[in-house]
Amino acid sequence: MGTLKKRTSHQYEEMGRLTQGLLHNINNSLGSIIGFSEFLTEDLEANTPPHAFAENIKSASEHIKDLIRQMWTLNAISEISYDEASDQVDMSEIIETQLLLISETLFKNMQISMEFDIADSVANTKVIGFHGYLTQMFLELVSNAIEAFEEHSEPGKPKIISVTLSKPEQDSEYLCMTVTDTGDGMEQEVLDQCRTPFFSHRDASEHHGLGLTIVDTILKSTRGNMDISSEPGMGTTISIYLRQNVS
Repeated sequence: MGTLKKRTSHQYEEMGRLTQGLLHNINNSLGSIIGFSEFLTEDLEANTPPHAFAENIKSASEHIKDLIRQMWTLNAISEISYDEASDQVDMSEIIETQLLLISETLFKNMQISMEFDIADSVANTKVIGFHGYLTQMFLELVSNAIEAFEEHSEPGKPKIISVTLSKPEQDSEYLCMTVTDTGDGMEQEVLDQCRTPFFSHRDASEHHGLGLTIVDTILKSTRGNMDISSEPGMGTTISIYLRQNVS
């Protein structure tokens, strides 16, 4: 029986370049497929099987294109480094800005209420990270909470997503952000796997299963961390610990 040879760093770098090239070519081909499918949907008679086929081709292509975008994002995040003296962001500003943009639409379209509470002790406190990535992290968490209301939600049960910023009791180096939903919660089996890349217990044609992977990767790049607690029927709370510059 042969022995396995360890790959060298050069081989991993070469594989990374090949993967990036492959993703780039797939992305270009998908752009053509999406464009031609749009022409077909315009030319074909509505409410006919050929028109539905063209729409399905477009939808599936856009799904894969979005998956490639997320994979590129993961690759970019894994390669970044921070200047802890200057790369600092006001997390409360990010949250308040995004809530202004999405709260009204969420309530109007899905009857989901957004709540935000910030402890006085963390007002104007900055965390280490890049504004764009921390914004994406927050939106991934909100999107994950929204999905909790998509299936089997109890009729008449209030749909609330609560966001808090506070100081952990025993660690002054971190700022704690929690995102809590009143959705259906997760069974233990799902909770155990929810951070696994590409895992999703929902429709695979609509969900890539990379949202929490992106959050995890952003946190690891800043030496932050994440805890998830959930119970069926009781909703889910994701606690994010963001590192401050305390030097």
